[in-house]
Amino acid sequence: MVKRLIVLAGATASGKTSLAIDLATHLHCEIISCDARQFYKELNIGVAKPNDEQLKKIKHHCISHQSINSNYTVADFEKEALSITDNLFEKYEYIILCGGSGLYIDALCNGLDDMPAIREAVKKQVANLSIEECLSIIKEKDETYFNEMDQQNTRRVQRATEVILETKLPFSCFRKGEKKQRNFEILKFAIDIEREKLYENINQRVDDMIIDGLENEAKELTKLLPNKNLDTIGYREFFDFFENKISKTEAIEKIKQHTRNYAKRQMTWFKRDTDIRWIKNIKEILQVL
Repeated sequence: MVKRLIVLAGATASGKTSLAIDLATHLHCEIISCDARQFYKELNIGVAKPNDEQLKKIKHHCISHQSINSNYTVADFEKEALSITDNLFEKYEYIILCGGSGLYIDALCNGLDDMPAIREAVKKQVANLSIEECLSIIKEKDETYFNEMDQQNTRRVQRATEVILETKLPFSCFRKGEKKQRNFEILKFAIDIEREKLYENINQRVDDMIIDGLENEAKELTKLLPNKNLDTIGYREFFDFFENKISKTEAIEKIKQHTRNYAKRQMTWFKRDTDIRWIKNIKEILQVL
């Protein structure tokens, strides 16, 4: 029997979680999350994790399984996710990979490029840089990668900076894009949603997060600062508010704006993948299976 990994991608607030749960219910299988911000157990409201009812309905993997203090990399995810697929495919014909972090999707589906070893001195140098400083280095030395990367992925930003400083070469030089063999078939889908509707969903989601207590969650997380994994949309704007840099109203509007910008970058990433089928509902997926 052919084992199939169903990738369900899309921008934040496009409806991936609900659709993935409906699909998993129909196919009697489990879900692996590939949302980099949902890995951390300390982050909840601001990263739109599936709620308790949804998690009880379908078993999810790679959600709230890491501490924000851990140095969990995309390479760690690739290794862990492959181990999970090996175990799950012993029980199921299908597994669903759901999320909006394109790099993590690529890691599981295609494998990662081999990167050069980084000296400890360079790692320490980068660890002392702010994310803004790292991004400035990447933009100067590798504008191609700068324009396509997930600039909110703190660890990925640091890694690219390490490679650039270590090798004196653009990070993109090491991204060969050679696919590694997987022992399962991969079917990729992404949610096709009009931009106006997507932005409406994002604005409503942020309003709901405020009602659910995002401000208090962010306040609690200030105890863990400084932590580069907290340089995340939904939290960093409130940190600025707590430091009286902006008003609360401005913080909320910036969360909406930054989330819309992030969604735009996600859509750009996925549209480059010619293997993706763009769908609007579960029926269009089932017709392919």
